[in-house]
Amino acid sequence: MTDIDWCATWEKQMQENLACEDHTDCAAFWSREDIARAYAFGVQATQKQGAEKTIALLGAKSGHCILDIGAGPGTFAVPLARMGCFVTAVEPAPPMVDRLKKSGGKLLSKRLFVVEKKWEDIDPSKDSLVAYDHVICSFALGMTDICSAISKMEDVCAGQVALIWFYGEPSWNRHSRLLYPMLHNRAHVPMPDARILEKALKQLGVSFQSRCLPYRGATFFKQPDHIAEFYSPRYNAKTKEQKKVLEDYFGRLAKKTPCGFRISISSDARLITWKAGARVKS
Repeated sequence: MTDIDWCATWEKQMQENLACEDHTDCAAFWSREDIARAYAFGVQATQKQGAEKTIALLGAKSGHCILDIGAGPGTFAVPLARMGCFVTAVEPAPPMVDRLKKSGGKLLSKRLFVVEKKWEDIDPSKDSLVAYDHVICSFALGMTDICSAISKMEDVCAGQVALIWFYGEPSWNRHSRLLYPMLHNRAHVPMPDARILEKALKQLGVSFQSRCLPYRGATFFKQPDHIAEFYSPRYNAKTKEQKKVLEDYFGRLAKKTPCGFRISISSDARLITWKAGARVKS
């Protein structure tokens, strides 16, 4: 029986996902101002409590040095800096960086430092990355070469690595599975999930712990007609007919609230942690 190369399996599925989604990678997707704005508002409105619980699980303490990869608008980076940690936030999308810096305020250059690059483009020596007590990457594992990305995380970590990634079919993949046949007459290929990630880690000899971490959030819209325009890039909807499909589909899901029209986001996720350098001999 031939052993499966799980690092190669991840890379193959990521390449298929990129091809399916018109080669729009994560950094490019989050570089849209309207998408970043809606995401940041949704985080503020629905995810603050969840972020606090996750930070507690990580065990970070005041004075610790933290590397937050794919920091977004500062969901973890800003609260960690406020509690006394020294945080380096890696974030390539300019609209996200703007919100991260605005949220960081007076913490910038004191306890919060921003590196405006993709993790794949980081050179730890040139970018002056230190030996961090915690390296965190939450819902930002859009790297094609996952095993090289993880090895680089370990190279700059003197403590714990923590990855958060979806398990099974999150709501956004369910929407793609249902919409792509209607929009493009083909199936959608999702990113690989935490099951493949965990197998790739085992292949690398990483001895990790994995725990369930439900993810709940929402995107809000002022008007129903904003919904189709917002989702059009995600689902490669360009024609009037395709946008009408999105309008009808998400119109059925949207709930009117005091904050606007809400589209719920949900996923089963895994918090995967291990001590850097703790490898099991194969």
